[in-house]
Parts: sequence; C-alpha cells; structure tokens
Amino acid sequence: MALPSVKFAAARVPGRFLRNTICLLKTVYKNELALARSCSSAKASSGSAGWDLVGAVALERKPILSPELNALEKKYLEILRAIEVEGSLLSDHELQLIEDKKRRVDSDEGVAIKIQTAQDIEDEWTKKAEEFKPASRLTEADSKGDTRTTQRCLDQALLLVVNQKLGKGHRWILPQAVRVDGETMRQTAERALAEVCGPTLDVFFLGNAPAGCYSYNYPPEFQKNGTQGAKVFFFKAQFKTGALSVNDLKSLTKADDFAWLTYKELSSKMLPRYCRAVQSFLMAPEETPYQYLLDRALSSITWRKSSITPEIPRESKAAAVEVGKS
Repeated sequence: MALPSVKFAAARVPGRFLRNTICLLKTVYKNELALARSCSSAKASSGSAGWDLVGAVALERKPILSPELNALEKKYLEILRAIEVEGSLLSDHELQLIEDKKRRVDSDEGVAIKIQTAQDIEDEWTKKAEEFKPASRLTEADSKGDTRTTQRCLDQALLLVVNQKLGKGHRWILPQAVRVDGETMRQTAERALAEVCGPTLDVFFLGNAPAGCYSYNYPPEFQKNGTQGAKVFFFKAQFKTGALSVNDLKSLTKADDFAWLTYKELSSKMLPRYCRAVQSFLMAPEETPYQYLLDRALSSITWRKSSITPEIPRESKAAAVEVGKS
C-alpha cells in the first residue's frame, strides 16, 4: 500500500509546481504593470509641474570689532574687577610704592640722592596713557552712509545683497543661478557668485549642505514650458578679501547694484517673505532687554524677602510648648 501513495504524491508535484509558477508570473506581471503606470504618471506630472533648482550664496563678512558693552555688562565688569582687586596680592610695583613712602633722605649727609621712585614711573605711565587716542569705531563709510563697502559697521556682520535681474525686472536678493545638469548644488552656488560678482572676491564656503531653502512660483507667462517655479537653496560662505564695484557688476550683465547690509537692514531691500527665509538661517543675535531682566530679578528677590515669615525664636517655641502641656 505504500507504493501507490508514493506514486500519487509524485504525480501531484508537477501540478502544484505549475500552479505556483503561474501565480508568481501573475504577481510579477502586475507589479511591472503598476510600476510602468506609476513611471508614466510621474513623467506626465513632472512635465506639467516642474521646478528649477537654484543655488544661492549667503556671503557674510564677520564682525571685525567686538560690540560695545551694554549697561548690565558694564556693571558686571566693574564688579568682577573690584573682586579681583580685593582678592589679589600686591604687585611688585605696589610694594615699591609702599617702600618709597617709608624711605627718608639721610639728613646727615646733606646731599639728596636722586632716584626714580615707583611714583615717578606711575606718573610716566599715566602720561603715556593720556596721550594714547584709540581709533574711532565709526569709519568714513559709516559717516557717509556708504553701503557698497565692507569697511562699515565693524562690530556687526554684513551680508552681500545684489540687485539681480529676475524675469523682466530686478530684485534685491542673494547671488543665485539655476542649476545645470551634472552640477552639485554647491557648484551651482559657486558658479552663481562668479557669474554675478566676478572673480574678485575671495570667499570660503561652509560645507556642501545648504543652510536654508526658499521656493516661489513663476508668473503665468513664464510657465509655458511646464516649469512651475524655482526652489532656491542657500549656501553660507565667509568673505576673506577682495572688493566689488558697480562697474564690475554691470559688465557681467547679471546685476546692476549691490550692498553690504546688516541683518536689520535686509528688510529695507528684500521682499518680506524672502527676507524671512534668509533671516531664518542667519542666526542673528537677539536683542535682550538686560535692564528689564535685571529689574525683574531685583523685584523678585525683594518680594521673596518680604514674603518670608520671620523665624520664631527658640525661647518662644519652648514657652508655647509649656503652655500647651499645662
């Protein structure tokens, strides 16, 4: 009885294998058909609503001078200096001053010994310090209001903005260019700076990844070729050396004017939405109302002191306990 069962099982194997093969072929066919349909729909959608990839450069000149101290920082600096003076030992010069005060000219000899005391040295130092005149924090460009030079607002960061041609008009934007095939986005940003501003600027790009992104739609008359708009990727770079002139920009025919602006001045040139997109990745320092915070802290300390219940003396506590027991 074992042989027929073996023959029956052997006869069933080809049929099961055939059914599995047919199911597998049907599944592969369905997957390939769905993939082909999705690819065709993607091509159709991309042809009807495409986007231009644009690389832009946020060229920044870092501050040259440290910013001025505010009222709170000046008070804190005075406190630190007072603590340092009180806790420090006397220097050699201060010890020499004490010795000079104790020193007396020998009256028996009748001849005064001419020496240079520590006080004389200190007077000489004071005179030299009074003769020293520090340079002004304001430059000639600050007094004239010239925004086409990097020698202005030395205690703040500056950003290069150009009046670049877009469509039929000009807009104040960061230098930008449309990506071409075979380029990375950083290479597009580097080419944009060279095409718009020329090779006179020596800059340093900060990495290969963009720092920010901005997208906008083209006007209807520019959407005839199926391109809906542009997606701009901003790359940060730092200014090292070089100079730029309006004649250089006009000779390149990409822009007709430029300006080095502080973070606060960007809104005076750029469109509001574009300006917000740029300021979102600049990490501009926020203005903190230090005096307001200091007043709040002092008022909070005063309120806490007044709200604390005075501690009851031990004698009063003991007397209260005795009264309770009795």
